[in-house]
This record gives sequence, C-alpha cells and structure tokens, in this order.
Amino acid sequence: MAAIHVSEKTALDAASHTTAIIVGAGVSGLDALIQFKRLLKLDDVVCYEKGDELGGTWASNRYPGASCDIPIAFYSFSFEPATEFATQWPGAVGICQYYERVVQKFGVRSQIVFRTVVDEARFSRETGLWTVQLRDVETGETRTKTCNILVSAVGALSVPADAPFDTSSFDGKVMHSARWDENVSLTDKDVVVLGNGCSAAQLVPAVLPEVKSLTQIARTKHAIVKPNAIVDNSFTNGLYRWVPGLFAFFRWAVYSICESYFYLSDKEAGAAGRKKIHQESTSYIEKTAPAKYRDQLVYDFEFGQKRRIIDFPGYCASLHSPKFNLLLPDTIVSAKGRTVTTAQGVEVPADVIVLSTGFKVTEYLHPLSVYNSEGESLVSRLKGNGVKTYLTSMVASYPNSWLLMGPNSVTGHSSALFNTECTVEMMANLLKPVVKALKAAPTACGVPAPTVEVTQAAEDEWYAAMRAEMSKKVWEMDGGISWYVDPAIGKCTTLFPWSQPEFMRQTRETPQERFVWSHCLKA
Repeated sequence: MAAIHVSEKTALDAASHTTAIIVGAGVSGLDALIQFKRLLKLDDVVCYEKGDELGGTWASNRYPGASCDIPIAFYSFSFEPATEFATQWPGAVGICQYYERVVQKFGVRSQIVFRTVVDEARFSRETGLWTVQLRDVETGETRTKTCNILVSAVGALSVPADAPFDTSSFDGKVMHSARWDENVSLTDKDVVVLGNGCSAAQLVPAVLPEVKSLTQIARTKHAIVKPNAIVDNSFTNGLYRWVPGLFAFFRWAVYSICESYFYLSDKEAGAAGRKKIHQESTSYIEKTAPAKYRDQLVYDFEFGQKRRIIDFPGYCASLHSPKFNLLLPDTIVSAKGRTVTTAQGVEVPADVIVLSTGFKVTEYLHPLSVYNSEGESLVSRLKGNGVKTYLTSMVASYPNSWLLMGPNSVTGHSSALFNTECTVEMMANLLKPVVKALKAAPTACGVPAPTVEVTQAAEDEWYAAMRAEMSKKVWEMDGGISWYVDPAIGKCTTLFPWSQPEFMRQTRETPQERFVWSHCLKA
C-alpha cells in the first residue's frame, strides 16, 4: 500500500483568500493544479482532498488486481510521459506513484491539502468572488475563505453504490471494492462477489487462488472482449526511456486503437462492426471460459450499451477453478449469519461479501454544494434541466467555475486523461484575461473582481446539439441498461456523444460571443 500523506497547514491554505481552489486531488484535480502553473504561471492555487493521499479513484480502488484498462502510455499526462514502468499495466498503486512523481517534479505537492472537505461554495456578483466553506475531516472544524476561481474535480467514480440488501444481520465482512479493507484476509474464506463489471473481472482471478470458495452473483451480462495485442515487455518499455520519439509514437498508436472502437456506438454506422465484435467475443469465451458458463457470459445487448470488459486479467480462464461458481442472472436479497440468500432462492456460504456494484454517478458534485449569486443550487439546476452544461464543464450564471469530468464528459472507449487535458486547456485559455487582470495592480481590478462565464445561449445551443448527436448512439436504447444513463430522466448523462478528436476540437474553439468577460483588462 502506498504511504499515507499528511499535509501540514501551509500559509497558502491558511490565507483568507486564494486565487484558485481545486476540489479533489484525483487525476483531473492534479492536471488543473499543474496546468495553472504551466500555462497561466499561477502559483496561488490550493487543491483540497478529502482523503489521505492523492490519486482519486486509484487511491480508493486498492482491491487485488485493481488496474486501468487503458495502457499507461495513454493513461498519463501528455506533458509528462510515464516511461518508468516495466509494464503498460502498473495497477492502481503504480498509477498513484506516477501521480506522486509528477506533482513533485512540477513543484505543486505543497499546494495539496489532505483530509479537508469542501462542503459549500457561494458566488457573489458584488465581489466577483467565491466564498468556500472548508471542513477538517479529523476535527470537524469548519472555516471559510474566498477565491476567484473554483474548479470541481470530485469525479464521477468517487461515491460507491450502497449495498442493495440489509447488512445488519450478516456476521461476516461486507466491503465495497472501492473501499477495500486490507486487514481482511480472504485466505480459506468463502467469498461472495456481487457484480460483474470491470472491477469484478479484475478481482476474481486475483483472489481465487487464496479463497476457499468464490461465488460471483450478477443481475445482467457484460461484454467481454479479447485483449488487444499491444507490445508489453520490460525490453520495449525500457526502450521508451532511451529512444527519442518512440514513446510518443506508441502513445499515438494506443490512442488510435482506442479511438477505432468509437464508431461502434453509432446505431447505424456501427451495426456491422458490433455484429463482428459479438462474434469475436463469443468465440473468445468459447475458447477460454468453461462451457457450463457460456450462456451466462455471452452478452445479449448492443455492444457499447455497457462499458466493455477487456479480459487482460484472465477472468474467463480463471473460471475453470473448482472453487468458482457463477449465479447469473441473480442478486442478493438477504445476508444473515454467514449465509447469503439470492433472489432465485440459492443459499451461499459467505465469510466475506465484496460489492463490485459501481458508483453513484448521478450524485453530481457530491459532497460539494455550489450556489450562484441568486442562491440557486448547481446540483438542483443540473437535475432540473436534464443535466445541461456547456461542453461538459461550464454552466451559465456560475462564473469562474468549471466541472472536470462533468456530465457527458466520460468516454467508454478511451482515456479519461485525454478528456481532462482538453477541458483544462480550454479553461486556461478562457481564464487568461482574468489572470492578467488579477496579476495587474490591485486598483486595476477593482470591485467586483474579474470573471468569465458562458452565456445561456451558448449553453442551450451546445446542449441541443449534444442531445441530437446522442440520439444517434446506442447508449439510450431500451431505456438504457447501464450506469451511463440516469434512470430518473432516461438520458445518457455520462458519455460524450462525439469522438475524442472532436472533443479536442470543440474545447480549442472558444469564440468570444459564447462567453462574457467582466472587469478584465483589454488584451
């Protein structure tokens, strides 16, 4: 396990005002923190993290086998290649080690304050500032400070889903895969894994050798695909450190492979490709998984409706273990003593129940509450208008404020870092006049302070175009069958409906008529 980092209270943190506050020290928050310094030459920035260490979802997901399903060559910052690893799959621990190295290199480590929650932020038109309420996780002490720029990097995969059954009568241990308890031994234990998404597919083969038995219970199927044959060995990964341009080429190749899957999400253009993927998936399962589980593993929906499972951990092959049993379709309805009872009436012995049930992706901004100058809650605004934003990261009437990895920003086929970098670069470009004014003599800024915000017309126009494009994709078919779709409104509020090159193009285009700069110095 990575070391726990406890930050000391710094002068920057203790100050009553900071130019920018970032909420969350996951990949998006770290990118914003570094790019404020690199692109805007701005050091007066504090990043608040509620946990004990940086890394976001990778700091939380420390279950056995935890890894990203995108090679580290592309799951790394474009400005700092991750060439230190002997494999392209360094796991959650390795990813966090990379983050730690990067923040140390760019000199922003001291700007991260841990064990501090940002509970609330309110904007004032009179001052042009955000007033932020902070809470110390250990003491419960609260305080407030102001800032010019507010960046939410709380992420979409930060709040684990609750157990769908009563756990109070269970005598064993219940834990979510994203809240793994390393003090719990699985050796010679009867283990039940609820869920069959990406985390479960990594966890099962990792723990099977040590358990007494493992029963996996899942409601629905997932699309399992054969791993891409990327070159991954210590020799080639070593070459990336010494041969100029080789890592950049490999990163581009991985990006291209990932992007080649995007067209499959188009209802019409991707139909033939989806049929081919289904045939390949079926063939792969027939060759690697036990025959008795074939009908339970071969998916029965349109490819792309759910996030695919790339079987690089060897999930299918691991199911040959005599310790393993798969119950699908089924779910847990009760857990009492050391027994789990399923909806199908099956009783399963259990010492440990692992919930691989995903996250509350529609709990937008949790635990942060954001209010504009009229006192309107941003969460209420989002939930009340179909989760409408401008380009996934801005909302009209919330000046100098950005959502990183916000609604409709996620990609089901590519790297989240690419998306984040595009958004942060757009933010930096829009903030240049604001930062220029702030760096000028205080009298030049005046009151209220300088701001930039998107217009309501631009937000409306982009959202309408986004929804029109979304109608062409498979994600909302059949009412939506995955966490991509918000069940309360029946809309896909998670994924970006265009390609990642298109996302980069849109974030680089910032026509002035879409935004309003107030109290800024002329260029």
